Amino acid sequence: MPVITQSAPRSFSNQKISVEGLVTAESGAAKSSMFLVTYQPKGYVGPHYHDQEQILHCLEGEGLVYFENKPQPLTEGQVAVVPAGVRHAIFNTGQSRFRVAVFNPVVVPTTHWLTKNRRSTFPLPFVHDVFELAKEAAEKNKARAGTGQ
Repeated sequence: MPVITQSAPRSFSNQKISVEGLVTAESGAAKSSMFLVTYQPKGYVGPHYHDQEQILHCLEGEGLVYFENKPQPLTEGQVAVVPAGVRHAIFNTGQSRFRVAVFNPVVVPTTHWLTKNRRSTFPLPFVHDVFELAKEAAEKNKARAGTGQ
C-alpha cells in the first residue's frame, strides 16, 4: 500500500466529536483500519463493543475509557487495548480536545451499540446520551470509596 497523503476519505463530525478514517478500504487497506477520533470537551462515544480487539492510542489530551463500567484514565502517550467483546465507552474529561488514534485488525469493525437513545448528526450512531449517566456513576463510586462500602 502506498503512503496515504490525501485527506481522510471517511470523515464524520458534529460539535463534540469528529472521526477521520485515516486507513480504510477506500485508501487501499485490505485487513486493517485506523481512525483518528477528536473529542471536544465533554465529547464522548457511548457504550458499545466490537467483535474484534481494538487499540486506542492517546495522542493529545485526557479522558476516561470505561471498560465494563469501570473507568480508566487515558492520557497523552498511553495506549489501551480493548479485548473483543468488552463493553466500553470513551469520554473527554479535560478542558481541551482529546485525540485518540484507533487501530482495528479489520477494515470495517463490527460495532454493537448498547443503547438506543441516540443524538447524532453522523451517518452511523457514534454518539449517545450517556455522558451524564457515566458521570453520575463515577461520582457514586467515588462516594462509596470514601465511606468504605
